[in-house]
Amino acid sequence: MSGAEVVARNALPTLQTLIEPGSQPKLTTATSALDRFMDLNAQIIALSRRNTNVRSLALSLDQKQKLIAPCEKSLRALGDALATHAIRIGRFNSGHGP
Repeated sequence: MSGAEVVARNALPTLQTLIEPGSQPKLTTATSALDRFMDLNAQIIALSRRNTNVRSLALSLDQKQKLIAPCEKSLRALGDALATHAIRIGRFNSGHGP
């Protein structure tokens, strides 16, 4: 898109030398239309990127919700295993201590 804009903007001075003086307002109108078009294009791109970011966040949050329960289950199992291990170590130490 930026390449097409460069071509169009570079053509404007050439067009100005080729048209009759009475057609200058039309060239000015065309230049303004190009400016408006490029502004709108930039806004569309910005909105599209925001939309992509929103969708990405929504997907992440949805995936996060799906992963929370399995992760919590794994953490509980790990905590239980560590607690059992600590009890065994505690019994061993308390039975053979000084």
